[in-house]
Amino acid sequence: MVAGDDMISPYAVKNLSTESFHVDLGGFYSIWGTTSSLPRLCSLESGRMVYVQQQGGSAGKFYCMNYSPFSVLGYDMGRNEWCKIQAPMRRFLRSPSLIESRGKLVLLAAVEKSKLNVPRSLRMWALQSCGTTWVEIERMPQQLYAQFAELEGGRGFTCVGNGEFLVVMIMGTAADQKALLFDFGRKRWVWIPPFPFVSGGGGGVELNGFVYEPRLVTPVTGLLDQLTTLNPF
Repeated sequence: MVAGDDMISPYAVKNLSTESFHVDLGGFYSIWGTTSSLPRLCSLESGRMVYVQQQGGSAGKFYCMNYSPFSVLGYDMGRNEWCKIQAPMRRFLRSPSLIESRGKLVLLAAVEKSKLNVPRSLRMWALQSCGTTWVEIERMPQQLYAQFAELEGGRGFTCVGNGEFLVVMIMGTAADQKALLFDFGRKRWVWIPPFPFVSGGGGGVELNGFVYEPRLVTPVTGLLDQLTTLNPF
């Protein structure tokens, strides 16, 4: 599935649409075709989509952040439909990111409101099963957030997550800078030690992360095949 603006001219009205191409294990290849249009006044500037598998084994949904103002775009693979979901506290968010955790969509962002009765913080919300309501599930302790904000200095941050863990990485810092890890199971924030295999000193070097689910069966099988070839039993 590919989604984007199909208008070449920068002066034309945006016409965001989705095209799909299907390949299956039997060797079937479909042709490209426009399948659905995106909601009005949306963008795909984040360039990052999160997949959340629905319960019951049915087709899941893709989600990505929408800017100006902040909202969340969702694509239902089963229904072949797009929707726009209002983000929580959308006027006061900074550096929002989406992750998948334990079958739920989680939005993490800094909250900055001018009024003193709402302290600055780093918060997480989970999208409920109805698909429109957010519930706050975690807020970084204020003392820890003060340390984080001092290091971050308004430069922004990104996060990646999978399963029980989430990692927040500060943008624009040296490669040896620490990152924050959150353990959903223990409800605990910890600083990750500096990465030892990248030389520090700044120079615009940043750490970027991606998530994957390690599966031992693939490398072990490959190793056994190699050993069998080299030393047949």
